[in-house]
Amino acid sequence: MTSSKKCWPGRAVWPAILAALLLSGLAACGSDKNDDTPTPPILCTNAPAPTSLTISGYAPTDGTHDGVFDPSLTEDGCERVWMSYSAVRNHSSGLRLVSTRIARGNDSGSGWEDVGVAPNNVTVYELNPAAPISQRRYGAWEQETSRLVYDPYSSDANQRWKILWHRYRFDQATVGSPGSPLFQHSWISYSAAPQATGPWSPERKLFAGSLYDITNNTIVGPPEYNLHTADPALNDCLAFAEPGMLATPNGMYLSLKCASGPNGAGNVILLRCDNQFSAGSCTYRGTILAGSEAPIYNNAFGAGANSFTGFSATDLARIGATDYLLVTPTENDGYRGCFAFEISSLDNATLVRASGVATLRGSVTGTPGSFNGACGHTASNTALGIVYSELVLTANPFFRIFASGQGL
Repeated sequence: MTSSKKCWPGRAVWPAILAALLLSGLAACGSDKNDDTPTPPILCTNAPAPTSLTISGYAPTDGTHDGVFDPSLTEDGCERVWMSYSAVRNHSSGLRLVSTRIARGNDSGSGWEDVGVAPNNVTVYELNPAAPISQRRYGAWEQETSRLVYDPYSSDANQRWKILWHRYRFDQATVGSPGSPLFQHSWISYSAAPQATGPWSPERKLFAGSLYDITNNTIVGPPEYNLHTADPALNDCLAFAEPGMLATPNGMYLSLKCASGPNGAGNVILLRCDNQFSAGSCTYRGTILAGSEAPIYNNAFGAGANSFTGFSATDLARIGATDYLLVTPTENDGYRGCFAFEISSLDNATLVRASGVATLRGSVTGTPGSFNGACGHTASNTALGIVYSELVLTANPFFRIFASGQGL
C-alpha cells in the first residue's frame, strides 16, 4: 500500500509535527460574550500563564513514554471532571504509538489521575516478516483524537458513557522511519460503558469516507455509515476525523472534520444520533463551519500573526444554556491554537453570525509558531479553563497538555 497523503485530515502525521519550530511565547485568549461584531478577539493583556498538566498513575518506566495529547473533558452527574487523552509512546522500530486512556479529575479538575483504563490499544505488526530483523518494517493501528462523554439521557444504562475516536494505519516505508498515515485504512470508532472505568463495549466502526478500503471489512466489520454518501454535501469527504460529541435530551450531536484534500482542506460538519447510537439513527445536520472561512481570522492572535488555511480538532461543549463549537485553526497541517464559536442551532448546524461571519466567542493559543491546539472544555472545569495540547521540542516528554486558565 502507498500513503494517501492527499487526504491528510489533521494531527496524525507525527513527522510533520516534529518538524515544527518551537519559539518562545505566551498564551493568548479572547472572549466577548455580548458583542456580535465579526471582529476576532485580540490578545488578552491579562491572560494567565498556561500551566502544564500532570496525569499521575500513567508514565511507562521503560523509556518509551513521550507524553500526552488530545484532551477531551466531560463531567459526570456529580460534576466530577473526567478526561480521555492520547498516550504517546516510542516504539523500538521508530514508530510513535498512540492509544487512548482515561483520567479522573478532582471536583475542580485541577489534579488528574489515570484510572488504569484503556478503551482501545495500539497494535503493531510486521510488514515484511520474512526479512532479516535488521531489514524489517513495521506498521501500527493508531487510536487517537478521542471524545469522551457522560450521557445522562441514555435509556440504556450500559451506554451512560460514550467514547469516539479515530482509528487508522501508520506504516513505515523504510526501516526505522517514523512512518506515514494510510487514511484509506481509517474510520471513526465508538464504544460505550456503564462507568468511565468500564467495562467498555467492543469497538463499533461507525463512519468512513470515500477513501475507505473495503479490505478493512475483515476488522470489526464494514462501516455502519459510508458517510460520504449520506448527503451530496459530503461527496468530497475522503476521510472523517477529529470527532466532537455532546449529549442532549434530543440525542447525541457529533462534530467531525470532513477531510477533502491537502493542506488541511475540508469542512466541519454536524450529525445527530439517538442516545443509544441505534442502527440507522445518525443523520447529517449540515456543514457548521467551512474551511474556506479560516482566513477571516488571520488577525485573531495579533495583526498579521497567521495565515490560516482551515480548521481541525473539533469539539462541542455546553456551558450553561449555551453550546459552543471548538476548533483548531490550521496553517496547512500545523495547529495554531483554538477558537470557540457559539452555536445558534445544533439541529440546523448553524453558528451565531454577524453579516454572515461566524462570531468568535473566545480564543486560546500556545507558544507562537508551535504545534498547539486540540482543545477541550467543560462547565465544571473552573480551575483550568480551556485545556489544549502542545508539542514541546525543548524537553522530554515532547507531547503535553496545558491549562489556559481561560473559560467560556
